[in-house]
Amino acid sequence: MAEAYSVDVDVSWPEEGVEGLDFKAFKVPDEQTSALTLHNNGKYEVGYKVLLRKRPVRDVLTFTPPEGTLAPGATQKLEVLLKTSEELDLRLNTDVRVQFTELLTNETLTDLTMPVSVSCHAVFSQFTIVPNHGLNFGPMVYNSEKSRTFEISNTGEFEFRYVLYPEGAGPDAGGDGDAPPAKDAKGGKGGGADGGTLTLGKFTVTPQSGVVEAGGAATLTVGFKRAPRRRPSRTGCPLTSPTATPTYPRPSMSCWPSRASRASRPRTTAPSSRSRRCSSRSTWAAARCPRTSDRKSTRLNSSH
Repeated sequence: MAEAYSVDVDVSWPEEGVEGLDFKAFKVPDEQTSALTLHNNGKYEVGYKVLLRKRPVRDVLTFTPPEGTLAPGATQKLEVLLKTSEELDLRLNTDVRVQFTELLTNETLTDLTMPVSVSCHAVFSQFTIVPNHGLNFGPMVYNSEKSRTFEISNTGEFEFRYVLYPEGAGPDAGGDGDAPPAKDAKGGKGGGADGGTLTLGKFTVTPQSGVVEAGGAATLTVGFKRAPRRRPSRTGCPLTSPTATPTYPRPSMSCWPSRASRASRPRTTAPSSRSRRCSSRSTWAAARCPRTSDRKSTRLNSSH
């Protein structure tokens, strides 16, 4: 004689009146947790297994434990962890199923397969910086100061905290991730000031850290101090040092003959300007006309 029985499993959701898991809105880096509870109201042991059928729920959801058995009258709490590295928006997604198995016959109870709806809205923090083209301090005189301001506006859905670091520092480079507070730091509209002053060479930025509410803004002040003009150092200068004796290179006179060498040279007389002109004329005449003897010899030869 066979005994007929039915499998009776119930589920309790984390929020009363909401069937499914609703993680609501949160920032992308933040992990979200929830839970659901299985109740075995039947007379026999039942097996269960969580199925993540498709992406993205298969990549972002983790159930602990993912499978097991339920003794008659027992309950089992399933912890749910949601972790995503990018923005995600799910609305009543039913790609998560809880499958039950009758252990005596190892039969999958398809009629009892239960869908689990999942909703979430994960977003990044969003902000804008004005002016976005940088700060121009213009021309400045020595030993003077000037300041400029810029604004960080929160255009996202959640507040965020900002911290300014020099390039190569900060949490990614092994920093502590916190800035010292300053009592005189001032925030902007919707921005809470943690304070601190960041110094980069001749520049200072205040406040170094703060919290900006959603829809708010924080105003930061950048100061620049032009140092006084440096005068050249007098240390070691041969013209002003009382202990140094100035030394100057003496010009070389090797290109000028000495008086003795000039006396030993044979004295030559430069031709006068008249003689130079006569010599030039003689040379020109010789080039133009042959000598008289040459002309006579030419006539005799021609007579023959």
